[in-house]
Amino acid sequence: MLFAIRATPVPRPQFSPYNATDDWTPLERRDAIAESVTALGLEGFQLVMDVFWESPKRRLVVLSNDATGEYAALLSNTFSGGRGALTLSITCEFADGRELSVDDSSSSVLPASPQLTRWQLPMAHPPARLLRAFRYLLGRDFPGLHPTIRDVNLTIEERLRRSMVRETTHWIVAGYYAMDERTGTPFPTWSGAMRMIAVAAFPLGPLKRRGIRRKAEALLAEAERVPWGHHRMQPR
Repeated sequence: MLFAIRATPVPRPQFSPYNATDDWTPLERRDAIAESVTALGLEGFQLVMDVFWESPKRRLVVLSNDATGEYAALLSNTFSGGRGALTLSITCEFADGRELSVDDSSSSVLPASPQLTRWQLPMAHPPARLLRAFRYLLGRDFPGLHPTIRDVNLTIEERLRRSMVRETTHWIVAGYYAMDERTGTPFPTWSGAMRMIAVAAFPLGPLKRRGIRRKAEALLAEAERVPWGHHRMQPR
């Protein structure tokens, strides 16, 4: 994902319409995607985007809840040997530019931009459990604020690109990435590459993932002590 972002007049990443014929995704993961879309549909989300992201090995499905200003994204990656990963994230943005995001991954190599509050909840299944935690955080950490859709004239693709370019810009300013002036492509600096390796490999990698799971378990337990009806958001 990081290497696909380009600061060019035609912003990357590039998307192409999804078609099942070219999909590398194993059938069981396609079923998991369909089940998640159905589950989120019961909570008011509607499918707004289903695309290949740069390659048929990567599928991105985006849903929106227009009544609450929330977005959900399912990202499926297929690697060599048929290995793959499926990640669900739920996000929203506020009028002041801040964002809240939760996802069910346990990998994190570079710090998020200052305006993004990100929680990783790798054991938050099914989708309703992740949504419950998201809405709990919304009420606990952003009291009185409601999600808003900024730049309403932008398409979903343009919003995705805007968010990714903003995050890459943050990494460039922090020194983790630099810009190749010839190609207009960001690439990791030595310090960025070393940080990625350090936080992913033994011993820091397993320790970091264990810490993420401990925080996630505590948050999920806290969120689930509140009745589910409390988390059902009213329309904006």
